[in-house]
Amino acid sequence: AQAYHQWGLPIEAISLPKKSIVQLLYRPKVEEPTVQSLPILFELQATQNPANLAIVSKNRQLTYQQLNEQANQIAYQLQQLAIQPEQLIGLHLELSIEAIIGLWAILKAGAAFVPLDSSYPPERLQHILNDTQISVILTSRAGTDGLPPHQAKLLYVNELLTDSLIETHQSKIVNSSNLACCLYTSGSTGQPKGVLLEHQALVKHFASLQQYYQLTPADRVLQFASLNHIAGVEQVIMALLSGATLMVPDQKLWTVSEFLPRVKQYGLTMVDLPASYYQTLAQEWVTSHTTLQDTPLRLLIVGGEMTTAEGMALWSKIAASKSRFLNVYGMTEVSGTATLFEVPINLNQDWQSLPIGEPLPNRMADIVDEQLRPVPYGESGEICIGGASLARGYLNQPELTAEKFVINPVDEGRLYRTGDLGRFLPDGNLEYLGRKDYQVQIRGFRVELGEIEAALLAHPAVKEAVVMVHGEGANKQLAAYAVGQNTVNNAPMQFFWEPDEQYRNEKGVLSNPTERISFKLQQNNLRSDLTSQIKLQKPITDEIKQQYLIR
Repeated sequence: AQAYHQWGLPIEAISLPKKSIVQLLYRPKVEEPTVQSLPILFELQATQNPANLAIVSKNRQLTYQQLNEQANQIAYQLQQLAIQPEQLIGLHLELSIEAIIGLWAILKAGAAFVPLDSSYPPERLQHILNDTQISVILTSRAGTDGLPPHQAKLLYVNELLTDSLIETHQSKIVNSSNLACCLYTSGSTGQPKGVLLEHQALVKHFASLQQYYQLTPADRVLQFASLNHIAGVEQVIMALLSGATLMVPDQKLWTVSEFLPRVKQYGLTMVDLPASYYQTLAQEWVTSHTTLQDTPLRLLIVGGEMTTAEGMALWSKIAASKSRFLNVYGMTEVSGTATLFEVPINLNQDWQSLPIGEPLPNRMADIVDEQLRPVPYGESGEICIGGASLARGYLNQPELTAEKFVINPVDEGRLYRTGDLGRFLPDGNLEYLGRKDYQVQIRGFRVELGEIEAALLAHPAVKEAVVMVHGEGANKQLAAYAVGQNTVNNAPMQFFWEPDEQYRNEKGVLSNPTERISFKLQQNNLRSDLTSQIKLQKPITDEIKQQYLIR
């Protein structure tokens, strides 16, 4: 209560029920590992369960002992380069067993890994290399063609794994506050930003999630996401710190018809999927009268974007008595999952979308206004996440770090301002309502529309550009509109992008620059309060346009 008075508000003015204050602002703590080092915890599993399978793929598998030894070989050679704590090392490998070996090798050497996705455009990779000043990159000879010009030393993982090397390495002791990784996410300025995650944040995150997942050496976990995505890092950590087996698929995304046969083939007990992909699968399973009853799957985790009411209804038709469905919410800046909601099989609620639930242990969540004051119960505001597992901040961006990671006015530590809108439901669960700004979620990835617009504006034929989202769920797609420099005809820009067939007949070039304002105002998640003043059906007046221009 004293903390609320520090805002200058009487406690009676805060319309949050006691349950929310106690359970959401101050979630119970769980026992954390005494060791706050990722490689040491991994080595503990390798010591306790050396013969258990750590990783399997289509044509290869490694036990915990083999994975540990191979990671040690590479770590030893990294340390011969005088690698230091906090040093960033690039990991430029397709999702594979070699990539997982490289990840652990970097951590064992005491450094932090930076995923350099080979599918990234050269310009994005160039920005990451310039921003991080990486001096060493783990890669393969076949993959170096995709790297832009750089000065880094290249080390080829397969060539470092030689039988002649004797495994004598021990993981370098790092402080819990040392960096573990730097993951790049979309940025509204047109350039991605590097999120800095420390060992202690990821270890505490593992301990919190394990309370819900209860993974054991008998579990098999699907590595669905790539390592440049926080969900991919989360999947590696959750599997290999709990002694479970990580299944790394081939590069091809499993089709709807392939998914359940592969689940059975590999004995998968836990899968973590984007909401749109889950919904596509579930719709087909319901149509074909398929359920999860005769599969080993016990834990289905869905997140990355809003789970619709339709997706919620599908669960009751496919669920098995042993299976659990967790709707999760989180982002890179809070080490991944921050809140979750366990969906009952027979859910009977009139919701437009699934709640995102309550915070994990050692976390807190609140809904606040622009001054970080709690909004009245049931009203919308910005979701803020606090407690353990917050990122250190953004690499080389102190101002943005100070803007997004703020002092917690209720408790000790910091809060991360997510930029997401939400509210408390009557039962105390959180509901996700959308974005405050121009960031959208498509198939599990957060995409800054401003970043795409900046790329379009780099073309000499483009004077103004706006990107919008069409469709919902699995059908959600981006559509770009532009004002040409000298003509309203789109011919000069046809070679720059190819419109999706679904929108080919739509007007893709705007005849008047002020139309861009109209488009911006009509986006669902505008970064201003103007959306509360206008509806899409109402004309946008010159007065509103002028207000927008001033902003």
